Amino acid sequence: MGSQENETESTDRGRDSAERLLDAADTLMYARGYHDVGVAELCREAGVRPGSFYYYFPSKEALAAAMLERSWIRTEQRIFSPAFDDHDLDVLEAIERYAELLEGNLRTLKNQSGVTVGCRFGNFATETAQHLPLVRDVTRTVFENMTTWFERLVARGQHHGRIEPDIDPKSAAMSLLALMEGFMVIAKATDDPATIRRLAEEARRVLALPYTGRTTPSASGPLG
Repeated sequence: MGSQENETESTDRGRDSAERLLDAADTLMYARGYHDVGVAELCREAGVRPGSFYYYFPSKEALAAAMLERSWIRTEQRIFSPAFDDHDLDVLEAIERYAELLEGNLRTLKNQSGVTVGCRFGNFATETAQHLPLVRDVTRTVFENMTTWFERLVARGQHHGRIEPDIDPKSAAMSLLALMEGFMVIAKATDDPATIRRLAEEARRVLALPYTGRTTPSASGPLG
């Protein structure tokens, strides 16, 4: 009995240590980049002995990939699903909600780190995709999943007659993804989370939606 309890307690501690390392990677790498953060600092942030790191993850790259996979699950639950699974929302309203949720998330993270961090997945893709295959595979899958969310939204708009049938949902979805990532880069460069509000207006143009006056006003400051 005692042996089983000790084994369970040890397993729980190990799981907790792994989660703390994931949290540390999310906090430090997201704010500063993959290459600027070492294993020793990750262990200090997580409260884990440096010698124990490789017991939980075979490499720093594996930790980053696992962190991104966990982050995507949370992003789906907290941003994509609340915006796009509410079928009472019109297409443009859904995109407006999506932009609002993105902006809120950027503001929360800015309060924690002091800077506008941009898109987690885009950051990792641009920094590491060429030489870290585990991270490249995760970010590619995330972008494919994002595209699927946008594609379903476009198809729904066509079903309800809001989007013209000659618009290709896949191509439109890729354009929406590119717009989102672009505005996230600009938000990071200008340190202004409100930049992402422009997404709804630009999405209206991509989808050839009529102007309704509901789109969020453009964020202050030039794009160029």
